[in-house]
Amino acid sequence: MIFKILPPRHPIPDTYRSILPIPILRDRYRYVTRYRDLEPCLQHIYETDYDHHDDKAKDDLYTIALLFRLLRQQGYPISCDVFNKFKDDNGKIRESLIADVRGMLSLNEAAHFRVRGEDILDEALSFTITHLESAVSNLSNLVQEQVIHALNQPIHKGLTRLEATRYFFFYEQDDSHNKVLLNFAKLDFNLLQKMHQWELSEITRWEISAIDQLPEYMKPCYQALLDVYNMIDEEMARKKTSYRVHYAKFAVSLMKILVRAYFEEAKWFHQGYVPSIEEYMRVALVTFCYTMLTTTSLMGMGEVVSKEAFDWVSSGPLIVQASSVVCRLMDDIVSRKVIR
Repeated sequence: MIFKILPPRHPIPDTYRSILPIPILRDRYRYVTRYRDLEPCLQHIYETDYDHHDDKAKDDLYTIALLFRLLRQQGYPISCDVFNKFKDDNGKIRESLIADVRGMLSLNEAAHFRVRGEDILDEALSFTITHLESAVSNLSNLVQEQVIHALNQPIHKGLTRLEATRYFFFYEQDDSHNKVLLNFAKLDFNLLQKMHQWELSEITRWEISAIDQLPEYMKPCYQALLDVYNMIDEEMARKKTSYRVHYAKFAVSLMKILVRAYFEEAKWFHQGYVPSIEEYMRVALVTFCYTMLTTTSLMGMGEVVSKEAFDWVSSGPLIVQASSVVCRLMDDIVSRKVIR
């Protein structure tokens, strides 16, 4: 028996129909700025229909579960009682839902937004995982791929861009898909990808020929930086400590990472973004330059420093990591006092 994704058992209300395609793509692609009217639509559904357990969608598990997930994902205090209609006389999830793979997938994604004490969603997660796993070998190829991916990782835990490209294909196979929306999503994705590729090319160039493409104020800094490491390279070769050239190049690679970290801090500043402490420390420990300077400083210490010492410091030992944390935070505390 080959299972197919079933169409809704009842006509989807106009209010729901107008919003479903956008959240499906938006959920995977984060069209936050492009679909600002999404929030009012969700607010309207929450206030007029969904939160009052309206029966417009009746037994359409797919629609109910999808809207539950989107509303809860956006912070609406939606109750899991909306799923009570899918229980049998014994208070268990109806076995008849097993054949509705489309609805089961939607319920599985919704169940991942459960909170403590929501027994029906705990049951729904176990129910959908069990029956989707048992049915996966009997599914058509397209549906099978969706089920395997959903069981491996829920949508909201995936990388947004990867989820977007994966979902474009699935959505395109849906006969009811919105062609204009799909084409716009692909176009926007490609434009953004081009921008990311351009940004990466700008911050990863590291050759002297690129200096003419820099603004005037950056040229001296760039030239001086290359001169320093070229001088180290020549000095190491003259003293026949050629193995140290490798570590000079390692320091240059750290400088590239440093530039990317500076770029990240610049984006935070211009966007007015306040990072979490984890995000901040991940970048700040790089921009503090402690690791790079530790490696570079050993190069001028003559024969006192052996190849093993370079290998050790290049491996990122705990003492260097801990020193970076202490010095970074001390620097931040003092800087804040000075600014005040």
